[in-house]
Amino acid sequence: MTELIKLVFQKLSEVSSTYLEQAPQDTSFPFIVFKFPNSDDDKKREDFILEVNIWDKTTDTTTLESLTTQVENKLDNLRYLSSGDKIQTNIYRVNRLMIPDDDVNIRRRMIRFVCKTYFLK
Repeated sequence: MTELIKLVFQKLSEVSSTYLEQAPQDTSFPFIVFKFPNSDDDKKREDFILEVNIWDKTTDTTTLESLTTQVENKLDNLRYLSSGDKIQTNIYRVNRLMIPDDDVNIRRRMIRFVCKTYFLK
């Protein structure tokens, strides 16, 4: 799991400031937060759900949509083989959502991915 977190962090950091689970309160916009809220293990592979939230504080969503598309391009259909060739992960986009915020100036997009992880013998 640690290697998967590092991989996702590296890819997302190429797009914007990136944080795992939660951004600090004084973070400047735009930024990205990602987490792995759950997984499903069927003994052949473990499927991790990856949620990526892209935040911006503006009423114009042009930059936000561009960042969201960049995130999709970085992660969708990404294949990763661990350095020891023991774990293979394939990442696929599940959906892209517009999430409203209580603050009318804050905009948020969420992309969900499934990370199909195989443990090689």
